[in-house]
Amino acid sequence: MADEKTQEAGFLAAVKDGFNNIVSRVGLRTQNQSAFSGYGYHYITRDRTSIENAYTSSWVVGRGVDVYAEDMTRAGIDLHTELPPDDVDKIYKALRDTLFWQSTREAVTWARLYGGALMVALIDGQSVETPLDTATVRKGQFRGFAVLDRWHITTAEQPLITELGPDLGQPKYYRVDTTAPVFPGRRIHHSRCVRINGIALPPARRLAEGGWGMSIVERLYERAVALDSATLGMSQLVYKAHLRTLKVKNYRRAVAMGGDSMNGMLAFFEAVRMFQSNEGLTVLDEEDKFDTSTYNFSGLPDVVDKLTEQVCGALQIPLVRLIGQSPKGFSTGETDLQNHDDGIRMEQESKLRRVVAFALELCSRSTFGKSMPEGFDFSFTPLRQMSLSEKTESGAKGAAAVSDAFDKGLIGRRTALMELRALSPSTGLFGSITSEDIEDAEPDPPAPIPEGDAIDPAGDAPSVPGAGEKQDDGGAGGGKGGAVLVPRSKRRAEPGDPA
Repeated sequence: MADEKTQEAGFLAAVKDGFNNIVSRVGLRTQNQSAFSGYGYHYITRDRTSIENAYTSSWVVGRGVDVYAEDMTRAGIDLHTELPPDDVDKIYKALRDTLFWQSTREAVTWARLYGGALMVALIDGQSVETPLDTATVRKGQFRGFAVLDRWHITTAEQPLITELGPDLGQPKYYRVDTTAPVFPGRRIHHSRCVRINGIALPPARRLAEGGWGMSIVERLYERAVALDSATLGMSQLVYKAHLRTLKVKNYRRAVAMGGDSMNGMLAFFEAVRMFQSNEGLTVLDEEDKFDTSTYNFSGLPDVVDKLTEQVCGALQIPLVRLIGQSPKGFSTGETDLQNHDDGIRMEQESKLRRVVAFALELCSRSTFGKSMPEGFDFSFTPLRQMSLSEKTESGAKGAAAVSDAFDKGLIGRRTALMELRALSPSTGLFGSITSEDIEDAEPDPPAPIPEGDAIDPAGDAPSVPGAGEKQDDGGAGGGKGGAVLVPRSKRRAEPGDPA
């Protein structure tokens, strides 16, 4: 029994002597510098002044906030609808005329900087305090969106939404601060707003923030300070890059004596400095000695590069996009940009899809006096666009594939037109094909005819009119030249044919 206790104590001591080595003072629970490190509570999201100073003073912080908002809104959307092309252009024009994308970019910017923002729909003739029914929006009533950051909005003492849905638990009304540029002191119904939050917070912290998110500066602040300090310190070292040393006999004694002795010494230094230039002379006493030395900057660029990489990681923006600098080594940055674009697409779907759908409905009501057609959809235009030559080449290949399938009788004219129109978002071609064109086209061809039930009319049977010519119905006889297979049941009976 005693041996078992001894072995157990030795085993526990061995486990304790693993990550936390008391003798070597290694580990977070021993007496070393790392043991006194931790994550303090300096919640800068609530420090509006510090956030704004960082945004306006540090190009790293400002660029980190602006780039993400720009990328989320600069490409726009592609509408997928059966509206005529002219009506689609009117919808796009309504978005431009109401400055929708500028307002959305501003809202994303303030949400990323402050932790949240609100977009309020401006409907002429309607009060912002009443619930919004989009069916009541008439032509010309939609005037765009007003943007308010979270510091101009309060949700305190406002009733919460209790109906099941995506807004469950959100405030039913938003009270605008009296210092706000728009709607000061007013109460806005939630149905007229689209809320954009910042970085997601844990549930308890999110409740403490009134449901808003966290500022991106929260994770960036220390790294931005480190980078700015390093670059500023390195720039100040330039003034000391060329150091000059003058050794003067009895200099200390002259300083201690002061008076004329000290003044004479200072006049001497001033005379040396004045006459010393690229082509001047350095006049010294015979016993004086003048030396020069150059400061070594090796290693400092590597430190700045590493700090910049950490800033990019905190912002989730690749180096080539943040500061326009390609990564070192064999990488061209294409993979980094692709990953960034994928992240932007995810943010667009989670934060912008709702506001875009809301804006499209209001634009349709204000432009046509009716809702968007049933089944309409949209997608966010990819940030990486093909060049004109690439679009042309892609469109030509797609059209050739559709045409080949049509000529072989695999698809009908209607399906071919649908496939060509589906190429429009990526190639910019065939966008003028309307739903009426597709409906008027002939339907898909019938099922293929079994090989045993068809004959070649080029033999003893009389020729079929149009044989060997291209057929408009895209059927089995739509090939170029050659024989046309005709079902036996539709061929005219000839003498000598079997029953």
